[in-house]
Amino acid sequence: GLVIAIGNILVMRHNIAQAYFLFQTGRASLDTLLAPFIIVILVSYLMAEKQPWRIRASIILLLIETTALAVSFIRNMYIATPIVAMIVLWLGIREERKRGARRMLAAGFVGFIALTVAIFFLPLLLLMLKAFFLRLLSTQSLGHDLALRERFAEWSGEWLAIKQSPILGHGFGGSFRIFDIGSGYHTWMSFSHSSYLYIIFKTGIIGALLFFVQFFTFLHKGFRLARNKSLSERSRVVARGCFGCLILLLFSAFLGPVFDSKTDLMWVGLIWGYFLALERQIRSKAIIFNVSHQQI
Repeated sequence: GLVIAIGNILVMRHNIAQAYFLFQTGRASLDTLLAPFIIVILVSYLMAEKQPWRIRASIILLLIETTALAVSFIRNMYIATPIVAMIVLWLGIREERKRGARRMLAAGFVGFIALTVAIFFLPLLLLMLKAFFLRLLSTQSLGHDLALRERFAEWSGEWLAIKQSPILGHGFGGSFRIFDIGSGYHTWMSFSHSSYLYIIFKTGIIGALLFFVQFFTFLHKGFRLARNKSLSERSRVVARGCFGCLILLLFSAFLGPVFDSKTDLMWVGLIWGYFLALERQIRSKAIIFNVSHQQI
């Protein structure tokens, strides 16, 4: 995660002159989910850690990952990551929430000082930040933001294809026809920037229901495990972060290819497996406790 974060920052630094205009050459997104995932893991970790040097190291890593998220310019993750971080904080016990909030404020203060110093020594950074905000504010005008207009055109074509086979879908090899506003001609797409439409298009309503029933089942498992006091502190730290990652995936799926991403689905599989392992661990402890109680 640290290597990818630094890679994102270096890509942005390499294109810093073009970044003022914020076209494709002015952004970096080697992995759209990993930086937000590590951020929520670190928030969970900062709630529990007590050793000062580990706290300081975690705050530094948190600032690096936040910078990597910023230069990726994934706008829905700008909104989703703080929301999920607050949810992760809420999942802790009272003392953990207080401790986490204090450390997050400390990280924010350090980040503000670092950004102020960087702007003072790198005037071009201020221009880049202004361009970031202008691009972010452009989402208020849905009819003029080219990226959003292309998404709407794509979703319109995909929805027409869904209506042709709504129950069983078109299969994972299926494609749908869209009008590309940027190029000015029609083309065929086999992936989608809306993962919810994607999974309905590929697998139909039946396949989508089967997938989301399992997804929300594991989301519920993660919620219970994150608040289970019989688990070790380390297990709860990771469980909270993994629960947050699943919520991030749901946010990212609105405007990004998540459910057709091998990387994102790899994380989903690992998280589901981790939750099952924790449940098995809890059951094993319960069996051992019952057997010991009966022997006594």
